[in-house]
Amino acid sequence: MPAHTSPAYKAVLKSVGRRIVRDDVVDVSARLAFYLFFAMFPVIIVAAALLSVLHMSAVVPAILKYLYAMLPASVAPLVQRAISGMLSHNQDGALSIGILFTLWAASSGVVALLDGANAALEVKSSRGFIRERLLAIALSILLLLIAGIGLSLVVWGGPVDSYLFSHFHPGPAMTVVWHIIRYAVTFVLFEIMVQILYYAAPQKHTNFKWMTTGAIIAVVGIGIASALLGFYLVHFGSSYAAYGPIGAVMGVLLLLQVSGIMYMIGAEWNAALLKQTLGTTVTGETAGPQAVPGRVA
Repeated sequence: MPAHTSPAYKAVLKSVGRRIVRDDVVDVSARLAFYLFFAMFPVIIVAAALLSVLHMSAVVPAILKYLYAMLPASVAPLVQRAISGMLSHNQDGALSIGILFTLWAASSGVVALLDGANAALEVKSSRGFIRERLLAIALSILLLLIAGIGLSLVVWGGPVDSYLFSHFHPGPAMTVVWHIIRYAVTFVLFEIMVQILYYAAPQKHTNFKWMTTGAIIAVVGIGIASALLGFYLVHFGSSYAAYGPIGAVMGVLLLLQVSGIMYMIGAEWNAALLKQTLGTTVTGETAGPQAVPGRVA
């Protein structure tokens, strides 16, 4: 293993810029948006059915309130209609039949994310279809559990706040600290989700810590880009509103593509940083301008 050197971040930034153009990040993110779009609604439907079966439908308004705060204004109503429509029908059949379809749809989204990370890391997976699909299903379950915990911290934050404040009477400073901790833990959980995807993509893994910086860039970038996109859709997106429900679908796809771009930028950062610091690609090849994407064993 080559000796570690301090990364020259100016060189890394230039490398990331070249990689974004070379790897057609915008086109790759459009593919990610397509698969994630078809994975998103089955997950929402089964989650709503599960909440109903567990007699936890009362938390749905809190979830919708959070989604309205996080999603662009034209996107949130589409998600709300999907959840409300699910809750207004018989959920038992949807839960028993739909969970397998949901895992398949979610795993297709995960496969697309893994392929995107592999493209940035300059590797081609030699896993067979079955191995890759089983890995994607396992990752889907893991990521859904982590996302559920992160969402719970936000959704259940209000009741927990009320309990703590009524019993312990913390001062204003402790109240601010508690809110910071709650949202910081949520951020870390979502950062770990992205980091797991970057780490699991190539068959020959590098050190997990080398995926941290790119994951942070991706999560922060997704948050900022989503906020900017939401601002644009609210103030300048009248053309989307004119299309009605189709405009909402367009808004969802645009949000997913923007998120995909930030995800790919994080992956490109990891690849560039790995070459700059260790002098090798993830496959162990010596870095250089003529480095050829390898096929891992």
